[in-house]
Amino acid sequence: MLRIEPEHPFANYLLGSVRLRRGQLELAEDLFLRSMVKERNAPACAGLGAVMLRKGKLDDAETLLRHSLSLDPDRHFTLHTLAELLIKTGKLDDAEKIISRLTSSKPEDMGFRMTFIRLLIEQKKLHKAAIIVSDLLGNEDYLPRETLYELRPLAARLSQELSY
Repeated sequence: MLRIEPEHPFANYLLGSVRLRRGQLELAEDLFLRSMVKERNAPACAGLGAVMLRKGKLDDAETLLRHSLSLDPDRHFTLHTLAELLIKTGKLDDAEKIISRLTSSKPEDMGFRMTFIRLLIEQKKLHKAAIIVSDLLGNEDYLPRETLYELRPLAARLSQELSY
């Protein structure tokens, strides 16, 4: 599709999403920007917001994510990314509202659960976080590899914080 129409919004968004998942931030940024040339669409704004968050450009990330939500207020990826940004900026109560909403709507989503654990650690609700981590590690044979890679450092951080 991109050979036929290089500025095709949806094709650029899809390829940008792949690049973002692979951590290729510069390529993802370029593709999301191309997607937005013809229309400032919610998915591309959210993707670009995620890129900005990972690059540490928090103000730009928040502006893009909030614009994406103004176009599509129920987009889970955008809400999740905004919650991650709010945790990073210390706006824990706002992040909690979003994460509670997401985990209620999709309790099986491991990404939402990992973010919830990070939020609990930042809120110093360490025992609650430890219970969730322990339950997950009790079923570690059934967890996706990516979840384990994320969970183990959280468990180590919890262990360290609880030992103080």
